Amino acid sequence: MKQWAYRLGLVLLAVSFVAGSVMAQPAQGQGRGGSFARFLFNPDEGDFICDFLMLDKEQSGKVTEAYGKTIKELSDKWTAKLEGASQEDRRTMFQEIRDDSAKVKKECLGKLLSADEMKIAEPVLEVRRIQPMANLRALRLLYVDKEKRAKLQPMVADYVKALQDARPARQPGQQLTQEERQKMQEEFTKKREEITKTFDGKIAAVLSADEAKALKEQTAKVQEEFDKAAPQRGGGQRRQQ
Repeated sequence: MKQWAYRLGLVLLAVSFVAGSVMAQPAQGQGRGGSFARFLFNPDEGDFICDFLMLDKEQSGKVTEAYGKTIKELSDKWTAKLEGASQEDRRTMFQEIRDDSAKVKKECLGKLLSADEMKIAEPVLEVRRIQPMANLRALRLLYVDKEKRAKLQPMVADYVKALQDARPARQPGQQLTQEERQKMQEEFTKKREEITKTFDGKIAAVLSADEAKALKEQTAKVQEEFDKAAPQRGGGQRRQQ
């Protein structure tokens, strides 16, 4: 479990850095707005939602299809607005984009999920940029019974929130020295390891020995698939897992 957790930590840390650098880029020529919008709107978010809620196969298909369309519409909308925008305008629009996207995503999912499922899903919609994680994808693909799923869902929700809360805060445009970045990464790595250890212990108490073994094997398999897909997805987006 340590390999995917290490990769997750590096990408979460990198996301906080990249967000600042993207916001700080001057708006010169065609494509700046598109790059920023693509950073904010990940087409794989629907998969993460399914993992986050441990949905069954039928529900997963409905969510990924509808959510994918919603993400594309949001990306197209804000790409058009961001094209040619100045650095200051993008900074002003950033919170507006987050608020608008969270609202639209909630409306989309509200039509597909139960009220209880929405309560679990809502926190992840507040995350700046979410991506699938290999261990959560593997956990969902175990397709455990409803009773175990009900126990695991809040554990997964708490785990993801804890990782996001532990991510280093950085203001858009803020410049850091190499030493500051390294210190920030080391601090986050320590927090991430503690959070992951706690999470592993909790899910181990719910799964059977056979399920735990299957989870470990499935996580490695999913991670390998993510790694192979990374080059086609713009430099390893999925290495968060």
